[in-house]
Amino acid sequence: MVHDIFDIKQKYIMFYDNFGSKGSKIKIDTVLNYIKEGYYLNTVEDAREERLSNGKTEKYNSIKGKLPLVNWQGVFSKRGKDNLIESSNLVFVDIDHYDESIFLDIHEVKIRLINQFKNSIVACWDSVSGKGLGMLILSRFENNNEYNNIFNSISNLIDAFINGDIN
Repeated sequence: MVHDIFDIKQKYIMFYDNFGSKGSKIKIDTVLNYIKEGYYLNTVEDAREERLSNGKTEKYNSIKGKLPLVNWQGVFSKRGKDNLIESSNLVFVDIDHYDESIFLDIHEVKIRLINQFKNSIVACWDSVSGKGLGMLILSRFENNNEYNNIFNSISNLIDAFINGDIN
């Protein structure tokens, strides 16, 4: 059983070099270090610049498509939600929208979410667009049904928080 963040970071997830590639098993800590160290930062900055200048164009999608994909849910025998063989106990939440009458910007959202849910958040980072957040939440699940139930509960709680329904 996982007892702390260190244990979580030693678990495995699926990593895909790009959308069409075959996935490989990789330690969570390795992927978090890629994010922290800016391993793909040049590509992310190119995508952000394109989106800021021209919106969600084919070029933006092409640049973004060069970035790796991560399935934070765990290790899978093959692609498909029903093929989970090893749970990571992490729920990934993608936050794209927030109530601008409550929060100054996405960085304020990040700070307030981290303060509110500090005992559950493993990691939080800016999305590729720079207008949202990616967040990993510590949980417990063994299969896709449990994951979906937990994901929906967490998503509803965060949605209520960033839209002013809870504080």
